Amino acid sequence: IIKNDTLTQLVNFYILPVSNPDGYEYSRTINRDWRKNRSNCSSDSDHCCGTDLNRNFDFDWGVTDSPHDPCSELNSGPSAASEPETRSIKKFLTKLVNRFSLKAYLTLHSYGQFWFYPYGHKKSLTNDQLPVNFLELKQLADDASTAIYKMSRNTVLYKTGRAANLIYPSSGGSDDWAKGLTKVFDKIIEKYASKMEERRSIDGASNIFNSKSQLYM
Repeated sequence: IIKNDTLTQLVNFYILPVSNPDGYEYSRTINRDWRKNRSNCSSDSDHCCGTDLNRNFDFDWGVTDSPHDPCSELNSGPSAASEPETRSIKKFLTKLVNRFSLKAYLTLHSYGQFWFYPYGHKKSLTNDQLPVNFLELKQLADDASTAIYKMSRNTVLYKTGRAANLIYPSSGGSDDWAKGLTKVFDKIIEKYASKMEERRSIDGASNIFNSKSQLYM
């Protein structure tokens, strides 16, 4: 975006650097493997607390792979959109939609080297259960994967598909929410919503943590 200002002349980009600030700070200072937020945590040693924000959005919330157990790292929360972070993201996106024609939504995660497109809550979906522009989403992901592969000199290949098929079913994600609500609000996300799982470490190790130079490669 910085190198090609033509893009910013044509499109407005809204970037949320960190969507889980207290969870990030806890992972940076106390427990590097922590993935949830820190809601209802009584102390730094309390692990039976917090919600996985990527399972807290109110679209197919709690359908699959989303235990309502505060001791689980996959805890989806006491109710859909129960967390302030979730509600803030929803509020911000809805505000944008009321002002502009929102074209795309992309969420970045670690790790796995995947490019997912909706929906991810179930392995088998009928055509009428998939997004109307499912084939377009698939083509976009495939094209993006090819572009990344070429730019990396044929060293970085992202697998593309629905999360339920490539790894496991999960529900309540922000990407599914953003795309799924087109059924309610015609222009919440006009075309594209997807999730990009950051690449694994350059040495191929199964490590969720990359060096700064490898982030989002």
